[in-house]
Amino acid sequence: MSPPSRRTLLGSTAGLLALTAGCVANNSNDDDDPDPGAGSNSDGNGNENGNESANGNESDENGDDTGDGDGDETENDDELSTKTHQYQQPTRSDDPTIEYIHSRDDADDWLADRDVGEDTTRFVDDTEFENSRLVSIEAGAPNPCTEMAIDSVELSDDVLTVEATVTDQRSPEKACAQQEVTVGALVRATFPDEPTTELSVTVVDRHGDEHSQSMASGSGSASSSTSVTGSDTDSEEETEK
Repeated sequence: MSPPSRRTLLGSTAGLLALTAGCVANNSNDDDDPDPGAGSNSDGNGNENGNESANGNESDENGDDTGDGDGDETENDDELSTKTHQYQQPTRSDDPTIEYIHSRDDADDWLADRDVGEDTTRFVDDTEFENSRLVSIEAGAPNPCTEMAIDSVELSDDVLTVEATVTDQRSPEKACAQQEVTVGALVRATFPDEPTTELSVTVVDRHGDEHSQSMASGSGSASSSTSVTGSDTDSEEETEK
């Protein structure tokens, strides 16, 4: 037998290479095919996570409740709602003064007589006098680091009772200039029913002396008394009509 020709060998080699390539291609296609159910499960999980994210955002939006930062807001057993605001004036005061503000005109007059900032003006303007009243308490202070602290606000037997103290807020870490100022506090009292006309306020001044004043809005009269701490004889009482 004669040996195969060069043309015959080349043809056989080409056919073998083509057959091998076809087998490799088939194996590659089999390995790359995804699990028929994998894509559906992946999409389902993605949608579920997206819904959970949307619910979380809704919870954050509903839970966002911030105040205006004007001071403490309280509500007692009589459903009296109160809110306080501290302020200062660059003036010197002697004895504490108290005012019961029960109308918009009174509030405008109160603001016109004082050098207060925009935050105090805004607090007054935000008061609805249909069912709310403002109590203004002021007293002298030896430095700007002092404030008028509201100790308690109560409504009992149709009398609004407020207790306040001039409080020095200085600390070793906080330097403060010795400058006479007037410290004040506004109490916004919102009543469950008709606002009361009777007010009783007690203020402890910078020296520890206690000043009490009672008044009735619209009556044109007020009574006040001053007692000096540690003395049984130094007392003063006066009535204004």
